[in-house]
Amino acid sequence: MLEVRAIKPEEIHAALELHQQKWKPDHHLVIDDKTIQRHMKANPEFQIGAFFKGKLIGVVTTARFDQAQLPRNPSYEDIRMKTKPDGDTQACFILSTKMPREFREAIQRELDAHALLDGVEKKTIGALIIKKVAQMRVQQKIPHLWAASTPADLKPDPSGKPATLEEVQAHLDEGTDSVIFGHHHVLGARVKKIVPGGRPHSPNLSGRGGLVIMDYGPLPITPEDAAQNVQDRMQGLNFYDREKSQSVPAMTATTKTREGHVVSIELPMGVANTEFRRFIHAVQTHAENVEKESRSAGSPLHAEVSHAGLRLIHVTFKEKP
Repeated sequence: MLEVRAIKPEEIHAALELHQQKWKPDHHLVIDDKTIQRHMKANPEFQIGAFFKGKLIGVVTTARFDQAQLPRNPSYEDIRMKTKPDGDTQACFILSTKMPREFREAIQRELDAHALLDGVEKKTIGALIIKKVAQMRVQQKIPHLWAASTPADLKPDPSGKPATLEEVQAHLDEGTDSVIFGHHHVLGARVKKIVPGGRPHSPNLSGRGGLVIMDYGPLPITPEDAAQNVQDRMQGLNFYDREKSQSVPAMTATTKTREGHVVSIELPMGVANTEFRRFIHAVQTHAENVEKESRSAGSPLHAEVSHAGLRLIHVTFKEKP
């Protein structure tokens, strides 16, 4: 009954209406039909909606960009506008949800079931949508995922003053915000940047502003990814074959075994001993670097390099227990 999927072109108007119902007072988040269509054309599969009985009850608008194209301290508008269809970062920058009164109890039962399956106390429509984006990002191997979000539970100020950086940080340090921790933190995201006053009329903050950029971290590295990485590095690598008096490419192959994913590198017959030793040292160093990257990505791998004679090298990657 509760379906989370990419919105279709004919559903753009419903998505636009849902965004405007929630964010219309906030001039930073005013979005029009042309903007949504532009993002749909660039990344159609990443404009995700939640549907109940065919009715749109939640939607996120996303865009891709290259982090290198952003200024050192990017603003909300920088992240929103500097889009690139094949960029290294996917960003969720507007999330809107609405629980129809007539479906509220039925939807809540399904959300409770999702929470039970995921082992969390509470699950929201927004959390389901963001989870879908995070899963697709891994499937499509997009290096980074960011989400522009607003804390939900920051206490209002009687004078109506915008929230300061210190106030937002202190609120986040409590670790209880239902959006930051309920939508993002449970999926592995961490706070990358706080933009005080970034959403000056956000309904979540009673008009106090405050924008938090959540970073979902580097893409997890699997043993298969690591093996493919090594194989790709070997492509086009030539060695001098003394017997043939010419440069000959190394032969590579990747296989899956019970031990893990293995890259086999076969060198030409006439490779000198000194060149072989230098090469196997370079392979060992590269494998260790991949190990470090996997630890940083939260998916630690173990790499083992072995060789048979002076021609055949095996690099095995497997997950650490």
